Amino acid sequence: MKLFQSIISLLVTGVTAIAIPNVTLATNLKFDLEFTTSNQNIWGEENNNFSWDGDNASLGVEWNESLAKNYSLLKNTGCAKKIWGVCVWPKIEELNVGFNAFTEGNLSLQNTFNLNGGIVDALIPVDLFFEIPDSPVKAGEILTIKSDFSFDDNSSFSTKGINSSYDLDLIFDVATGVDIEPINQLDLGFDIDQTINLVNLDGNNINLQLDEKFGAFDISLPQVNTTGFKSENSLKNQLISSGEDEFMNAAIDLDGLASLLFGLPSLQEKQELDLGIFGNLGFSYNLLDIEAAITLSMLQDFSLTSELPAILKLEDNTIINFNIGDEISLIMPDNIGNSLEVEAFIDFNALFTNSTNLGIDFGLDFMAGEFGLELPFVGDQNLGPLFEKNIGIYETTFELFDNTFQLGGFNQEKVNFEIGTVPELEQSQTQTRLLSTAFFQPAGDSFLPSQINRKQVHEARSIIGLLTLGIFGVILILKNQANLPNSEKNIKY
Repeated sequence: MKLFQSIISLLVTGVTAIAIPNVTLATNLKFDLEFTTSNQNIWGEENNNFSWDGDNASLGVEWNESLAKNYSLLKNTGCAKKIWGVCVWPKIEELNVGFNAFTEGNLSLQNTFNLNGGIVDALIPVDLFFEIPDSPVKAGEILTIKSDFSFDDNSSFSTKGINSSYDLDLIFDVATGVDIEPINQLDLGFDIDQTINLVNLDGNNINLQLDEKFGAFDISLPQVNTTGFKSENSLKNQLISSGEDEFMNAAIDLDGLASLLFGLPSLQEKQELDLGIFGNLGFSYNLLDIEAAITLSMLQDFSLTSELPAILKLEDNTIINFNIGDEISLIMPDNIGNSLEVEAFIDFNALFTNSTNLGIDFGLDFMAGEFGLELPFVGDQNLGPLFEKNIGIYETTFELFDNTFQLGGFNQEKVNFEIGTVPELEQSQTQTRLLSTAFFQPAGDSFLPSQINRKQVHEARSIIGLLTLGIFGVILILKNQANLPNSEKNIKY
């Protein structure tokens, strides 16, 4: 009977170790926070404006070319022989006709761009999580609080356009001409060195100092308005946005503009001189022909990320600084009632990135110094152009601004929760752990918020070791029973 009772006792112990492992319950607390800010500067904490200007050589053309040509012609210069006062044989002499032509210059565009203002508003709902012990904690014991957060899917920010000014200047330094010998009536040329303002934008005012027939313009102030959301490719707690505004399209007849502004004769013409019986001496020219097309665009990319620095304040006035996402370990204070009251103050430490670029798309067709001659006995002769260049669509981007800075103006949020404690009176009494304590429920959930998830966290226990110990004990009992005298083995109960 003792053998049977010993075996049963060991089996019960082993089965109990298997069926009822010791567990600790943890409680997940979820809080819905909301952080907002408005009318914040998109350029930085202290930088509320900046200016950018440039004289970019990539938008300019320089040249210096010349050409000289001479031709021999026959000309009637009088009478070689007369009979009775009548010229029967004209006097023919050789006539040299020639010209010298040149063209030189520097043509470029200069941009002066100023940006002021621009604001960002943000509304960031945040899901905040704390994980605290579910079972009461004794005074002096170490307890662990875990935390985490994530941006809600409805989080967003918006940026609004800027107030800006823009000037586009044409640097026109051009000299060209032709000298015809010996017929100086055809001599023509000019030498100009001027800077012409093509476009002036200031606030809501648009000033185009051009005759419409020499240019076609579609101009507005750059207004890049964006809305930032969470992206599949962005970080866990990051909002991004981007936008572009094509604020100027211009097509300019630059040689026609120069002729208008400086009172020049037409830079493209054809003239003829009558040489009598020898016919006409014709001359045509195109001194300068320039067509330009310009497109300007504002491109902006924004992103917002954040940390949540926080402060825990315990009811005994203990202060703990940490960042949400950290794990905190602390010792349960003494002289606390049924629960430890905790206040958490959470700030929104946002980092905002602004990358602003100016996109330029520029095309230029250029020709200078094209001439043609119509000569008796020789025919038409075409010369030039002395300089010709076709620049296709030229696209480039200039970085105007790139900065990451702390975005201010966000509110602070506060949450409260409680951690259950074991009263000191109960701690001083001898505790008898029953089998049912594995299913212990905390007395009262009044300290927990409405949205709570409990999860079981199994403590380390060597179940295999307990089973091994039980089996080893059975073997020892059987062995001892085998060594008993036969008289003891045969005792009947």
